[in-house]
Amino acid sequence: MFEEFNSFLDVEYIGEYNKEAQLVKLYNSLNEELIHIEGTYQWLLPSTGVTYFVETDYIS
Repeated sequence: MFEEFNSFLDVEYIGEYNKEAQLVKLYNSLNEELIHIEGTYQWLLPSTGVTYFVETDYIS
């Protein structure tokens, strides 16, 4: 199990916020844009079909 855990790559996400401090765009470290599923905290990565839960706290 320890070996499997260490085999995952670190993935960072970069978000773009609008003037109302709402997350409007989200990119992973490979510069792929995730698609927001309206009305939820979920974002879909089209290249893999994986859905991520993203709860945001805007820090100015």
